Parts: sequence; C-alpha cells; structure tokens
Amino acid sequence: MIVVCNSGSLIALGKLNLLILLKKLYGTIYIPESVYHEVVTSGIRRGKLDSLNIKLFVERYGDVIDVKKVHQPENIELGKGESDAIGFALEINGDFVLIDEELARTEARRVGVKVKGTLGILLEAYRKDILLLEDLEYTIEQIKVRKDIWVSRKLCDDVLEKIRDMSR
Repeated sequence: MIVVCNSGSLIALGKLNLLILLKKLYGTIYIPESVYHEVVTSGIRRGKLDSLNIKLFVERYGDVIDVKKVHQPENIELGKGESDAIGFALEINGDFVLIDEELARTEARRVGVKVKGTLGILLEAYRKDILLLEDLEYTIEQIKVRKDIWVSRKLCDDVLEKIRDMSR
C-alpha cells in the first residue's frame, strides 16, 4: 500500500502516542521532506515532545522523500507540505494521502487523490481489531478536548455516534 502523510495526522498520532498504528495498518509511510521539516525539525527546535516521537517513528518506519521534482497540481492554494503530499500522491499513484485539514482534503479529492484523516485511521484500526472499542472511544474523546489536535469536535461527535450505533 502506498500512503503519503501530511503533518496533521502525524502530529495528532504523535501527541496520542499512536504512531505505531500507521506501521500496523500501512507498512511504510511516505513523508514529503517539507512535512518532515515542518513537523520534526521545526517542532524539535520549538521543544515539542511529539516531534521527537515522530522523528523516532520516521527513522524506523518512514521514508522521507524529496519532492522538489514532483509536478504540483494546478490551482492548489495550500501550504508547501500539503501541496507536496498531494502532488507526490498523484505522481506515484498513491492509495491515499493522510490529511486532516478540510481545504486540503477538498483539493486532494478535486485532483483525484483519495484522503483519510486521523479519525479514519483510528476507525480502520478498530475495524481490523488493532484497537478495542473502548480504546477507540477514549481516544476520540481525548481528541475532542485537546486544543493541540485540530480535528473538529463535531466530527468527533459524529464518528462517536456512528461507532456506538454500529456496536449495538
């Protein structure tokens, strides 16, 4: 499976100490150099502990790629990391890009790239019996109350309702 990762899911899973889910679900994760720099290099410089978690994870299970030569999709008005992740996924015909930001998700879909976010990763881990239901619910509840993970409370509530309905 070819999975390209943007910063949002890396940061969220790093803060939750759940990066290993990426390895268990997808094997190698491809991370554009610009995303690595944003999340790890800059994060460590600012004293972010999750950046160290991400650095260790990437050294062991990730593949940081230089996407300078990748053709960027036209009319994408996003940050460099988001554009690089979407552009690289297009270039290598990736299965999907891991991205949480709504505008970036919309743009990725517009140019034909499938997307999945942090909550999608957690749901997939649950469906594949990697996470228990109570762990999934607890993790989503954590995401809802944390101000340093940028997933909307409404989306968390919608997903919680869906999984609770499924488990009845």
